[in-house]
Amino acid sequence: MGGAELVFQTSWRVIEPLRVAVLDQRFLMRLAPYPEIAGELIGRAVDRARHVLVHMAIAHHPRVDARLLHLLWQLADRWGRVTPHGVSLPLRLTHELLADLVAAQRPSVTLSLQQLERQGQITREGGRLLLIGEARVRSGGHRPPPSPASSNTRLLKRLTPQRGG
Repeated sequence: MGGAELVFQTSWRVIEPLRVAVLDQRFLMRLAPYPEIAGELIGRAVDRARHVLVHMAIAHHPRVDARLLHLLWQLADRWGRVTPHGVSLPLRLTHELLADLVAAQRPSVTLSLQQLERQGQITREGGRLLLIGEARVRSGGHRPPPSPASSNTRLLKRLTPQRGG
């Protein structure tokens, strides 16, 4: 680009306290003596790109209930906590936020969550969502189908070259 500066705007909706760092040109100059840090940052950018690809695939599914279930398993793969009853999501997930994440209207998300709950795929426990499925394997029940997020992750690993290999 011959030194031209790429300028763009973005926005975030913060739902938990966080700290943000600006990784600008000045930061890059100070980073130069530490290539291992640059490598780690690039690796994280690649991981983020993979998450975006999965999210795009989820958003294009025609059924809202399927989009929600795929999204919830993706979040569970990243932040879930395994319990004896399933995988708990320790996140504040409002119906409005879920609607934004799956490209749907809030009322459709509410109805789809109720449907998933009636089907026994999710439940609420202590104000948190609990995904049912993986825990049944450990408790001796029949093997549930693999989580959608795990399937997406395996597919992306097959399709994308691995770092350091």
